[in-house]
Amino acid sequence: MNIPARLVLAPLLFVLLCIPCSHSQDKPGFSGHWEGFVKVAGQDFPVSLDLTKGEEGVWIGSIVMGSGKALPLSEVKVEGNSVTLKFPVSSLSMGGKLSEDEKNMIGTAVLEGGNTSPFELKRTGEPKVVTLPKSSLLAAGFEGMWEGTLEVPDRTLRVMLRLSKAADDTAAGVMDSPDLGASLAVSTITLNGPNIAFDIRVIDCEFKGKINDAKTEITGIWNQEGRASPLTLKKVKDK
Repeated sequence: MNIPARLVLAPLLFVLLCIPCSHSQDKPGFSGHWEGFVKVAGQDFPVSLDLTKGEEGVWIGSIVMGSGKALPLSEVKVEGNSVTLKFPVSSLSMGGKLSEDEKNMIGTAVLEGGNTSPFELKRTGEPKVVTLPKSSLLAAGFEGMWEGTLEVPDRTLRVMLRLSKAADDTAAGVMDSPDLGASLAVSTITLNGPNIAFDIRVIDCEFKGKINDAKTEITGIWNQEGRASPLTLKKVKDK
């Protein structure tokens, strides 16, 4: 007896339709917790990176460099098996590619001054992206440029703090060190009356101080990796 081909193929087609889609669609891509090193001056500099998709499918991430705290990235751009990471208020960026098995990420970091260094990261777990609390609204008297000197082991450093309004009127800041040629984004700024507190997570430091009545001087304490130092910032007059 001849059985119509459609009756033979129908059960097979039903089974195939019930089999889950290929695991390739479930691959995590860049999403995950990554650990590894950036080569800086011939030495391995530890880095840990977290990447995931946030609201509306937009990629977000945070990174820990050395002994610093987690710093949210300003931009995460994924195109196929390539990713570009950008840091807030900095020329530092990283660009990498996934290995075929998606267990490793290899690429190049562009450091301050345009120098480049290779990096290699390994996926070690699920993503734990760090986001920061919102800064306070920028109060009158704090906006502008402030300068001072910071006593650190074996040297004195000039520091300059620029406080300005972000697009949403919250406080934004950048700390410059002319002696080191560095410019670092202030992570979160909290204002309460004459009191100011801010942190710079990438170097694990925080500052707490108080502005004087004349709004010309901020006196406080700079804490970095457990070391406390007095710091007075004086307002730079507009030219």
